Amino acid sequence: MNKSIVIIGVAIAFLLSGCSSTSNIVEEQKVATQRNDLFNAAQNAVKKLTERLKRAEKDNLIYFANDLYKDVLDEMKDVNSEFDGIRFSPQDIDQGKSNKIQTYILKTNNLLNQAYLVKATSEKVLLETNTQMKRLNKLSIKNHYPRSYKQITKKIDNMVDDIADGDLEDAQNDQAELLLELYALEVKVVKKIELASLINSITAFKKSRAERLAPISLQKAIATKEAAEGTINSNPRAVLAIKDAVSKAAFEIAHVEHIILEIKKLSSLNNKQYERYILENENMLAKVYSALDMIDQRNKPITEQVDSTQRQASDVQKKYSQKLIELADLSKTLIQKEQMIKELEQKLVNANELEQQIVTRKLTSHAENLKEQNAQSLLELEHKKTLLDSERKLLNANKKLSVAQNKILQLNNELQAIEKIKKVANAPQPKVIDVPTLKTKVLEIVPAKTKT
Repeated sequence: MNKSIVIIGVAIAFLLSGCSSTSNIVEEQKVATQRNDLFNAAQNAVKKLTERLKRAEKDNLIYFANDLYKDVLDEMKDVNSEFDGIRFSPQDIDQGKSNKIQTYILKTNNLLNQAYLVKATSEKVLLETNTQMKRLNKLSIKNHYPRSYKQITKKIDNMVDDIADGDLEDAQNDQAELLLELYALEVKVVKKIELASLINSITAFKKSRAERLAPISLQKAIATKEAAEGTINSNPRAVLAIKDAVSKAAFEIAHVEHIILEIKKLSSLNNKQYERYILENENMLAKVYSALDMIDQRNKPITEQVDSTQRQASDVQKKYSQKLIELADLSKTLIQKEQMIKELEQKLVNANELEQQIVTRKLTSHAENLKEQNAQSLLELEHKKTLLDSERKLLNANKKLSVAQNKILQLNNELQAIEKIKKVANAPQPKVIDVPTLKTKVLEIVPAKTKT
């Protein structure tokens, strides 16, 4: 009895210890799963924050919000420091450590949000300045005026810092002054690009005493250069107007160069060379009126030669203008004719299309009629085929009936023959005649008939 009780007790203790062990395993697995979830959440959050920080670096947040960005970096150090504590031992994480890491991450993201807000505000406030700087950068302002470029960028940096500090009003006031400076610098750069060679030429003229040799031509060149400057001053982005003004100034400067050369050439002549010089110029003029189909004008003073040539050139110009008018009228007439041809071609196309539509409708109608006729013919053919099949079936039936009738007739004949046989079989038997006796009687009869 006591031995049984001991055995039962041991069994119960064993069962209880087994249940306790299973419960502990389940609890340990649950804790491990929770820690794994906490670690994965922290790891993913740190990874996303790191990627966002890389984007912030590309977005140049350190420029637009320097102080905030430094705070972001400090907070990021705390994030990494906390996460490094469990980076290679995930089993050490608990809810407290997880909350601490997530808190640092949240704080870092909030600082990044603030920095991005400052950047957006700065870009909005300084939109005109940035637009003007893009224009100046296209003009290579840094290469033309590096010192001015450095001063301007410093002022822009100060305005960005003011906006980051919340001093929007100071930044806006500074921007208004800077825009005037930027516009003036744009004018200055465009002048340097467009007029530098012309200004150098005029400076060279002055150094070579051009004012004494060709003062009139030089003053005209200077006036056209100043007109080009005025065009640039009024609108440095009026590309076509600036191009036209610069072209005129370049023409006048080239004219000054030519005049100076001619004056120097004339100054180098002695008295005996005057005639040759005049004849050379007269011959050049003669080539002109010869090309205009004029008679030789060299028996007249040069001024009259020029006047005659001018009148002839004017007449030619009038005739040419008249020809241009006639040509324009002819072109206009030709255009009208071409338009008429196009209209006629279109009408022809429309007529062809109409005719095609009519033909198509007729063909369609004819085709529909043919379809109806074909359908009717098919119906008739089907009807005839049905009748023919019926007749063929009837003929086959008649043949079968005839065969049956013949068989019946044959059977009837056979039955009649059987009936006759039956009757013969059932009839009384005739008297049997002796064959020799019969033969004797026949022989007696036959000779008698032969004699007769």
